[in-house]
Amino acid sequence: MIFKGGAVMNRSVTFLLSVFSVIMALSIVAPASAMDYIIGAKGGYYVWRPFLRDIPGSSFSTLESGTGALAGPIFGISFTNDITLSVSGLFGQQTAQWSTGNTYNEKEGKYESTTSYMQEQRYDIDTALSYQVIQGLRLFVGYKYQYLEVEWISSTRQAGDLTSMSVSDDEVEFKIPLQGISIGGSYVAPFSDLYFFSMTLSGIIMRGKFKYSSHEIRYRTFESTAIAGTPDSESDTFDMQQMGFNFEPAIGIRTGGPIITLGMRYQYLRSQFYNQEATSNDGPSDNWMNDHLYGVFMSVMFVL
Repeated sequence: MIFKGGAVMNRSVTFLLSVFSVIMALSIVAPASAMDYIIGAKGGYYVWRPFLRDIPGSSFSTLESGTGALAGPIFGISFTNDITLSVSGLFGQQTAQWSTGNTYNEKEGKYESTTSYMQEQRYDIDTALSYQVIQGLRLFVGYKYQYLEVEWISSTRQAGDLTSMSVSDDEVEFKIPLQGISIGGSYVAPFSDLYFFSMTLSGIIMRGKFKYSSHEIRYRTFESTAIAGTPDSESDTFDMQQMGFNFEPAIGIRTGGPIITLGMRYQYLRSQFYNQEATSNDGPSDNWMNDHLYGVFMSVMFVL
């Protein structure tokens, strides 16, 4: 047992369509001469250190950080020099594979080794309505939607001697839809007519669900090749909240065509199962857990 205790993507599409509806409605009432449209893409290589490792009393403490490429589109509209509405996405897959090696389990009186694999699919959607307070400084507020789908597979082999071996395969799937708001600011400082430095800092608050299902199969092999399996399954859903910040410094260049930036991103979120009755050392509790996402990126944007 790990611990006690298609529709989402359709909602993402519906949300994006509603955002574009707002953009089109605002573009109708705004003066045509004041409009600038922005279209582009952003991509990079990121490391995810999952909060799952901090769930007390679970098998997830051995989880390694996942790595992989994340990318997505950027859309924006400037109604005036001071007011801008933008929508961006970051999608992709991050994976990790690791082994704990061959160790002796004194409690079981056996040698054991474990091989694990994790695959995370990430869907991040961010909107921001910003206002330029002074030249180069903008404040913004936005809606954030995040959906994580994580698959964890672990295979543990135990052997007391050369004639017998027991194997336990765990497969766990997590589905974590979260939504909330982000509030922050950005600053742009030119180095010259071509080069500039930018920095964005925002606070994030989200709430949603933590859904998991697990399937475990235990079987033993002896002198014959026959396998006797014993499946064990469980599933549950918990209320979850996250709060933290996102920091993105970057340098960029304004060419005759696109605007190109190179930068780094660090996102830190404190996660909590907030409707748990009491703090526990066995499975989900109201303990705070730490989630980190960091990496480097490049963006290319066109102003139309």
